[in-house]
Amino acid sequence: MIFNVKLNNDSEKFLERCDVVLQKRIIKKLKMLKETPFIHDAKSIIGSEKQFRIRVGKYRIIYEADSVNNVINIIKIGKRGNVYD
Repeated sequence: MIFNVKLNNDSEKFLERCDVVLQKRIIKKLKMLKETPFIHDAKSIIGSEKQFRIRVGKYRIIYEADSVNNVINIIKIGKRGNVYD
């Protein structure tokens, strides 16, 4: 089952500003999410049963998976230290 990945404005801006190598790594993870939203390194976020995070080096991608509508909403992309704010 293929999911649609939707980035919010902040996530799109972050992706546009980061360097090409990091962009490629993040896009690779987003493509993996299209295939399966619960990849092996996805962890649920404490306090929210719908939100998950995946690692891309020092960076994190926070997302929600809607399996009814086959949509993955990317909530935030950022460095580990401040992505949870």
